[in-house]
Order: sequence, then C-alpha cells, then structure tokens
Amino acid sequence: MSRRDNFYNKEDFLFTEQFKKNKSVNLFINKLFLFNNKFTEIRQEDFKNGPLIIKEPGHYKLMENIIFEPNKHNMGKPTKEQLQKLPIEFNLGFFAGIIIACDNVFLNLNNFTFQQSLLFSIQQTFYANIQIGSSPFIRKQGPGKFPDIVKTPSNVVIMNGKLGLSSHHGIHCATGVNKCIITDLLIEEVGVAGIHINGGNSLYINNIDIDNKKSNIIFNSNLSFAIFMLPHFQNLLDKKKDCYIIIKNEKVMVSELYTKLNNEIEKAFSSIKNNTVYSGPFKNKDSPLYDANIYGLVLNSKGILINDFKKLDLQKSNNNHDIILNNIKILNCTSAGTEVIVMTNKIVEKEKLSYGSGIIRGVHGDVVNFESMINKDRSYKSTLIIDCQICLAQYKDLLNHNSINIPPCIIKFSQDKFGNIDKLIQNKDIYIVRGRDSMAHVMKGNIGLFISQGKNIVVSDVYIDNIKNTATPSLEFGKCTEFIKLASSYGALISGSSDITFNNTKINNIISDNGLTETIAFKNDCCNFKILNN
Repeated sequence: MSRRDNFYNKEDFLFTEQFKKNKSVNLFINKLFLFNNKFTEIRQEDFKNGPLIIKEPGHYKLMENIIFEPNKHNMGKPTKEQLQKLPIEFNLGFFAGIIIACDNVFLNLNNFTFQQSLLFSIQQTFYANIQIGSSPFIRKQGPGKFPDIVKTPSNVVIMNGKLGLSSHHGIHCATGVNKCIITDLLIEEVGVAGIHINGGNSLYINNIDIDNKKSNIIFNSNLSFAIFMLPHFQNLLDKKKDCYIIIKNEKVMVSELYTKLNNEIEKAFSSIKNNTVYSGPFKNKDSPLYDANIYGLVLNSKGILINDFKKLDLQKSNNNHDIILNNIKILNCTSAGTEVIVMTNKIVEKEKLSYGSGIIRGVHGDVVNFESMINKDRSYKSTLIIDCQICLAQYKDLLNHNSINIPPCIIKFSQDKFGNIDKLIQNKDIYIVRGRDSMAHVMKGNIGLFISQGKNIVVSDVYIDNIKNTATPSLEFGKCTEFIKLASSYGALISGSSDITFNNTKINNIISDNGLTETIAFKNDCCNFKILNN
C-alpha cells in the first residue's frame, strides 16, 4: 500500500469537528511544524548495540530501511556491562527498537521500513518496533521489576512508513500517552497486535493498514522460555558448580541440564542462520500459526490486558478516551490459539492478585504446563523445559529470584518415580485453571479491533477482513466455556466502554473452527454506542 507524506498539510488532520474544537491538539500540531526544517537522522548504525531511546524533544527521521538485530555477539541480549547502565526495564532484554521516552517527539519513518530480523524476533519474543513510554509495563505489572514512576509522554507523532516483522507489536504503549497522532503506516507480520495503546488520551489514528500476513511460525513458546532461563543457569553454576537435582529418584547434575539447554537453543538458532529444518523440542509441530490469540488494533485502559474482559467503570481515571480512528484496514488476524492448562496454589479467579500471582510458573512468567508434565499413568514426565523450571525453583533462594512460584509439592512430585498428580489435585495442594496461554494470560479470542474501557471514541471508515481462529481443545479435560471463548473470532469487540460511534464500518470473513463468530460484540455493560451507515 502506498502511503503519502501528507503530514505537512495541516488540514488533513483537522477535518473533524472534535479536533477543530480541541485547542490543545491544534497547538500541538502547530508546534510540531517547528521541527520540520531541523531533524535528527536515524540510520542502521544507531542500532548496533541496542535500541534508539529518544530522550530529547525534536523531529527524528529515518534515512534508510532499518533491520533491528542488536548485540549479535550476545544472542541479541544486553551484556552485563550494558545492564549495569541501562534502566531496570531491560531485564526483559531489548524490548523495543525505538523508545519514545519524552514529550514533543515527531518520528517520521520517511517512507522507509523498520523491523526485527528473523533471528532477533526468535531471540527476543517480547518486543515492539516502537515503544511509546520508557517502560513496557507499569509498576507491579509484568514478569519483572519496573520503576515506581514512569513518564507518560505527550505530543507524539509517528507517521509515514512501514513497520515490518515484530515478535509482539508494531507500536506499543503501556504507560499512557497524551495527544498522539499515528498516521500513514503499513504494519505487517506482528505476533500480538499491530497497534496496542493502554491509557491513550486525545489520539488520532489515521490511514493505517494492519496486515498480519505472517503464518510460518517455526518455534513454540518453549524456545523463549529456554532463552530466558539460560542466564539463570549460568548464574547458578557460578555460585554452586557441583549442584544437582533429583528427577524420578535419579540424580541429575545442573551442569548437564545447562549444557542440554544451551545446545538445543544453538540448534534452533543455527537452523535460522543456515536455513535448515529444526526438529527438536522447540518445533511448532501442530500448526504453522501462532499458538496464542492475536489482535489488529487495541485501545485499552492503562495497564495490562492479560486478564478477562474489563468492566465498565466511568469513574476510572486511566481510561482511554477522546480518540478518532479514521481510514483503518485490519486484515488477516489468524492464529491457532492453544490452551495451556495451568496450575495454581491459590484460587486466583477469586482473588485480586498482581501479574501472575498464584500461577505455578518459572523465572519470567513461563507457566508449568500441566499436560506436558504428566505421563499417561499420571506420574511425572521428564522434559527438558519442565526439568529446567523445576531446577531453578529448587535453587531460587540462591538465585534471589522470588518471582518463581513452583511449590514444594510439585518439586516432590518430580522427584518421585511413582508419584501421581491426581493426589495433589484431590488434596487441594494445586488447582487447575483453564483458558490460558503459555504465559497464563486469559485467552479472549482473535479480535480485529479491540476497545477496552474506552470513552468518547469515533470509528470511521474502518475495514476488517479475515479474522480467523483455528484453536482446538485441550485433550486433558475436553471442551469448556473458557475454550469456547479463546477459540472465538470477532471483527470488533467493545468491552466496558461508553460513547462509542461506528460510522461506515465494513467487516467480512470472521471465522472460527470451534468457537463463536461476531462482527461487532459488546461485553460488560457498554453504553451510549452508535452504529451508523454500516
């Protein structure tokens, strides 16, 4: 799709009465024109050792196509030396290519493309090509530690180009943004969503094509888990060289586990570098599609969107509001959502808990997969990933990693050659939870346009096509209500929102193999919505 560099015509942004009346937006647009004659060049060499972090106001302009593949010598991860200087957010790796960390930023892609390399998209699965805000999570959310105070940028423009391959997002904002224009973009090949903004205020999203054509997913989520576990094994062996664990009454050296894990990761990477076929435990065997739900464009209140559909709360201060979506295409949101049966040592559905609290999980939110850890006779099934999760849990005090939650009863179960998992369920040592993905996120189905806790949003001239979900049920417990939800497809879904207007919206080919299909769905007491000329 051709995109016009039309930002310099102010009238293109002032065609609605809402924007004509909004003095702050008009002042913002006028201010941005001051940046036109002076700009900072952005080139490939700026990304050799990590992302571009924009900390000063100004006009930033791509001068060539960018393929983001930092630190090739360190598996795409920040070095120990870098981590000592970088903010705490980088404990998750290089989570974005361009990070907008201040006000008054005009980012012009200048008709060029910004994307991950294929290898780096596998090395770093939590990633956005452009991150608005300095942190990918707000405080007490996300699989790691994040700062108490995070800057909410204001007066941001992103425009005119293509955002290509990304393991998670084209554009992501977790910490809120005020007065933001996103226009004239083609976004392709994303793992979760083309644009995902949490807590947006006065947004204008215009002339956007989101076409998620990527379908050949080579590896499953276990590869990402393995990559995140590797440095913790290195740390453990530095502290205790000859440590071991017991698996099914047999002694297993931690050094042996580490070697197996490292070798398997290298095999996966080598298959990409050498264009060969990989057939190990990280292979995406069941389908060439993503194994989680996928969205086109998401507008959500500030904070995570990993739990169930949010409810209407008109008093909430962090809602997303005063937003115009105009001339948007959302195409080909297709995945094979895979339900992962997870365990808890709390009844998490009945408690208001922080990110992943109660879920039996490893070092970075990776769940212990119930089905993968049991044999047909209900005894412990030894696999590389789960053995490694169990190992790090046994030494979590030495590692000083309190976010690991694998209780003693599971560790003991793994040690017993003839143990039975059903005894733990019957004794209520663990609980089974349905309808989650490999990170324990509540799966909500594939959604083209997803508005959650929004207010005063106008959707005009939006075309949505081919939202497809091929999810199949878990073999362990059969179909359930949670599975129907995760297997569903929606053209647009509005949850807990008010004052939403759809004008000239066309939605076609909403497909689900085993769930529900709806062109426009409303959840949780939405009010004051209009559907015009559709």
